[in-house]
Amino acid sequence: MDRTPLLPSSVLAQIDALLIDPRGSFAPRPIALCRAPDFDTTQVVTLVTVHEDGSLVVVLAEPLALEETCWVEKSTHSDHAQAGPYLVSEVHVGNRPEDTHALCWIHVLRQDPWADTVALT
Repeated sequence: MDRTPLLPSSVLAQIDALLIDPRGSFAPRPIALCRAPDFDTTQVVTLVTVHEDGSLVVVLAEPLALEETCWVEKSTHSDHAQAGPYLVSEVHVGNRPEDTHALCWIHVLRQDPWADTVALT
């Protein structure tokens, strides 16, 4: 007989959401994001994770296009995010329970090694 206690479905749902949308224990920080093609408009977004490979996970109220080029400004709030060009490599709707109250989009931004940084600055 299995004597493992059963977890309530709400706890299981939270565990599933964390596995699908792992934001970890990183403290969210605001960063400035400029979007192509003109990079004139700066938008403050929430940085929730920086991966070991330098990619950033950010939250926005609306989705960005896959492969869209963005520029992350140097931030006084986070020395984890490197300034420079990034490509949007993943986009999905937030899956955590707290995301159901306010729709948000989770984006993975990967550093763009092929960007012409002279043209972007």
